Amino acid sequence: MVLTKKIKNKPQTVIIFSFIFLIAFLFAIISSISAEIIPISTVPQYNKTLSSVIFTLSIDNYNLNFHDALIKSLPEYSKIAILLPDKNISFIQEDLESKEYKDRINLITFTTESVNNLNYFLIFPEINNIIFGNTASSIIPNGSIWAQDLFIALDKNDGHKQLLISETYKWFTSFNSSSENIRLKSDNLFLNALFSSDIEINRTELTFSGGNILVDNVDNKITVFCGYDVIRKTQLVWKSIKESSVPDKTEISELIKNYFNADEVVFFGSIGSQPDLLFHLDQAMLLLNDKTVFLTNISDIAYIKDYNEDQITAILEVDNFLQEIRTTLVSMGYTILNLDTSISNILNNQFYANAIPYIDSDTGVRTILLPIFSGDEMQEELNNKNITSIIKSGYAVIPVKDSTNTIRGGIHCLINVLE
Repeated sequence: MVLTKKIKNKPQTVIIFSFIFLIAFLFAIISSISAEIIPISTVPQYNKTLSSVIFTLSIDNYNLNFHDALIKSLPEYSKIAILLPDKNISFIQEDLESKEYKDRINLITFTTESVNNLNYFLIFPEINNIIFGNTASSIIPNGSIWAQDLFIALDKNDGHKQLLISETYKWFTSFNSSSENIRLKSDNLFLNALFSSDIEINRTELTFSGGNILVDNVDNKITVFCGYDVIRKTQLVWKSIKESSVPDKTEISELIKNYFNADEVVFFGSIGSQPDLLFHLDQAMLLLNDKTVFLTNISDIAYIKDYNEDQITAILEVDNFLQEIRTTLVSMGYTILNLDTSISNILNNQFYANAIPYIDSDTGVRTILLPIFSGDEMQEELNNKNITSIIKSGYAVIPVKDSTNTIRGGIHCLINVLE
């Protein structure tokens, strides 16, 4: 998305512009009348088969070290695409040469460029203003290793896919020095490279991370669960770059309903930002069929006094957030099952709920790719306890060794499932 600040025009320029605008407006009306509107069908991830998945890379990713264990755990039938910067393709091709899955990978590149004196505007949900910065030189767009956060994949009833894309990802870049003609570009424009005859791009007026929005479908009723940062970030960007009034919670809820063809939107969190140690819903909860949710449960919360003051504050924020989710879901009739997680896990960004549910297309078995973490004997016990809990609940489990916590993510953050 390219946005330009409003500038003053000479009278004759206004007349010409108005005429062009009128023609464009009439054309849009005619097009909207004649075009067929294809309804959206929202499929929860637990009902997908992993038959088509997408990974993404940033300009800082020169190998697939973080992805390797997950890709090896995908079903043999999975079609795997990787969206990456053009400058990195030779490194990734070289890395793939030694991989057993190299022939299953489709590499899609987006164009990068080197720019000097780049201004940018950063978005932090916990801060009420966009933060200005400048760098002498940079390569843009950056891309991202977190495919899940970049878009949400929906199904159109004509068999095509629609990717819902945020207004921006983490920042805008700006060009031109004139204060009356500042052009802002979203940092996620590179996602246009995914457009194809089967994939439609829908750039929304929302600002969100995909891992902070989860969708359920119970008896053909679509419910969209959102962390409150979806509201905060949308309002922050709206007030910073748009001339219209900032939408309130109700208006943002209606936007979400329209984009997802949903019946209900549920927000978790207060007017403050979400916990720093649990910043996306996919770290807190794993939606499954039959109104079942596996929820992060701090199993050793009784020992919180063993930690320092800052850690105690941060953990209590997480626990309060989790209790709010639990209370809300129970009131909605969900069955809650615990994924025991230690305080140490949370401090180290390790979340069992950041898992990937799917239906195995070959066997029809509901399966969960579950992150497991290296550590001491207690950590091994937690790994085994959660595996056992999931199996007892009727799901097959494929453990996936996960090290992405070292960059504040998880295996679900790495992947975006089309179908």
